[in-house]
Amino acid sequence: MSTIIVAIILIAVIAVFCILLVANERKKTRRKMNLLLIAFSQAAIRHTLFISKQEIINDSIIGLDGKNRKLLVVYQNEDNIYDEVIINLEEVERITVESVTAIMDAGHSKNARTDQFLEKVVLRFLFNSGKAPYDFPFFTHKDSIYQLQELQHKAKQWEATFKPLLKLAR
Repeated sequence: MSTIIVAIILIAVIAVFCILLVANERKKTRRKMNLLLIAFSQAAIRHTLFISKQEIINDSIIGLDGKNRKLLVVYQNEDNIYDEVIINLEEVERITVESVTAIMDAGHSKNARTDQFLEKVVLRFLFNSGKAPYDFPFFTHKDSIYQLQELQHKAKQWEATFKPLLKLAR
C-alpha cells in the first residue's frame, strides 16, 4: 500500500514539474512577443508611420503604411537587440517571393554527393536606385518544414498587397 502512495506522489510531483516548465516557456514566449510589439510600436511612432497592415513572422514584424507607401520591419538580431528597416515603396522597382537554396556537401570521399536544400523563402525588394536588394525572410531552414506551405502563402499574400502600391508609385 505504501509503495502505491509513494508512486502516486512521485507521479504528481513529476506532473507538476512538467506543468511548471511548460508555463514558464509560454511566459518567456509571451514576454518576447510583447517586447517585439513594443519595439515595433515605438519605431512606427518615431518615424510617424500609420500602420494599416502588420504580421508577426518568427522573430520579426512586418508592417505597411499604405498612406505613405512605406514598409516597417522590426526584428531581433543575434545580439537580442531590436533593429528596424524602413523601405520607401517609391524606391522599389519590383517585389518577388524567392526560394533560396543552398548546397550541402556530403563529404570528401569518392562516393560523396552534393544535395540541394531549401535554405529560406524571402520577400525580395529590388530597388530602382541600384541599392542592394532587401530580403525579408518568411521561412528559414531553422523553421519546421510543416510551416513551409503556410509561410510561402503569407509571403505571396504580402507580394500581392505591394504590387498595386508599386504601380501607384510609377
